[in-house]
Amino acid sequence: MLSLSSCYENVEGCLDPNSSNYNVASDVDCEDCCTYPTLSLLVAYVLGETSYNRMDTLTNDIGIEFVIEDAQFYFSEIVLSDGTEDYRIDETFEYSDINGTDRIAIDDIALVTPNVFRYSLGTFTQSNDYTRLMINLGVPEIIDKAQSITVTSDHPLVQAGDSLFIVDQNQYVNSWI
Repeated sequence: MLSLSSCYENVEGCLDPNSSNYNVASDVDCEDCCTYPTLSLLVAYVLGETSYNRMDTLTNDIGIEFVIEDAQFYFSEIVLSDGTEDYRIDETFEYSDINGTDRIAIDDIALVTPNVFRYSLGTFTQSNDYTRLMINLGVPEIIDKAQSITVTSDHPLVQAGDSLFIVDQNQYVNSWI
């Protein structure tokens, strides 16, 4: 008669292959331990084929020189597509719509300013080969008409002095030059 015994202990870890910390050696899925890549966009300012910085002297097609002293704009509703399905980031925030009903919106809004070139938009858990990127210029209409928005103090939609929110009109300006 042969008797075998083992003291093997299950290894807990992330079992989602789309995560950054996928652990193929894990036996048991951990609770909320998976980390995912962040969707980041890099913004470059270009006129024709020439990159430029704020306060550079630029020349238009008819030879007139000009300087862009400041420019800001919102982009939102970022969608990656593989040709079959569309994908969006995972983070959300709460807002009250025009009727006062509490709602949830995808938190993929960025305020592009002249001195920042990389924008971290949130967690992206889908892994795929993407063929198309779609971006809305401006704040989504449902947010622009919201009665209230619940976001952190460093969020692009915070209604502070340097934001693109017009208090007396209770709406956002989508772009400003």
